[in-house]
Amino acid sequence: MAAPPVDSLNALREIARALSRTLDRASAIARVVELLEDELGTLAATVALFDPSSGELVVEAASGLARDAARRVRFRSGEGINGRVFDSGRPVVLPDAGKEPLFLDRSGLLAAARKRRRELAYACVAIPGGKRPAGTVGVAFPREGRDPEEVAAVLEIAATMLGQALRAHGR
Repeated sequence: MAAPPVDSLNALREIARALSRTLDRASAIARVVELLEDELGTLAATVALFDPSSGELVVEAASGLARDAARRVRFRSGEGINGRVFDSGRPVVLPDAGKEPLFLDRSGLLAAARKRRRELAYACVAIPGGKRPAGTVGVAFPREGRDPEEVAAVLEIAATMLGQALRAHGR
């Protein structure tokens, strides 16, 4: 069964609304993650922010992952897809995440999908910050019926809006 098409404009409109409706950073980020799942049909979404005290990317909000799995997911600079996107500032699109050795699958999402005989695509983009990215946004979604490049384009715009909101909140 093919996934419904992505309604890019509606997804971006809802993300913009969510970011403009609250001054609470954590609530705004959590709502963006929910909207990525609802509007883009992702199976999992994460926002990981750079923590200067540890020097790592730390998952700030996640959907589609067990709460304990999300809490323990961290990436060092250059580590895995998220770490490389953070270092380079360039998006990465994996039409088949299962074939990419740099996809670390720390959350177990890929392993669970394999058990269900599902193939996953993955897109990860940097959240613009000042001189370096503030973090990354990553989404996993069913390969069937989705254009990974379109998902990544929507994700880049959403990450830009999120970066602006983070700067407005003093991050």
